[in-house]
Amino acid sequence: MGEVLASEDVSSGDIGKVSADDVINVVCESYGIVASDLKSSRRAAGPSEARKAFAYLARKKTVLTLASISEFLGLKRHSSAGCMIKRFADAIRLKQRLDPFGGGAGVRG
Repeated sequence: MGEVLASEDVSSGDIGKVSADDVINVVCESYGIVASDLKSSRRAAGPSEARKAFAYLARKKTVLTLASISEFLGLKRHSSAGCMIKRFADAIRLKQRLDPFGGGAGVRG
C-alpha cells in the first residue's frame, strides 16, 4: 500500500478552510505524482492510491461534494468517490491497528 495520510496532514483548520488545490498539492507531493495523474484512469498503484487519498482528504477537509470529487477525478458515478473514501479510511484504520507504537497514519507501509 502507498503512503497513508492522516487528514491532519493537510491542515488542522476547520472544514472549508482547505481548498481543493491544497489537497491536490499535498497528495501529489506525498505520492510523487503530478496533478494530471489524479485524473488519469491508470490503475497503477501510485496514482490509484493517490486518487483514494485525494477523495478522502477532499471530502474530510473541503466543502466538495461527492459529485464534485467524482467529476474532478473523471468518475462516472458519485458513488465511486464514496467507495474510494471508504477504502482509504479502512486502510488508515487497519494501519493504526497494526502499528504497535501508535504511529499509524503517515507511516509508509
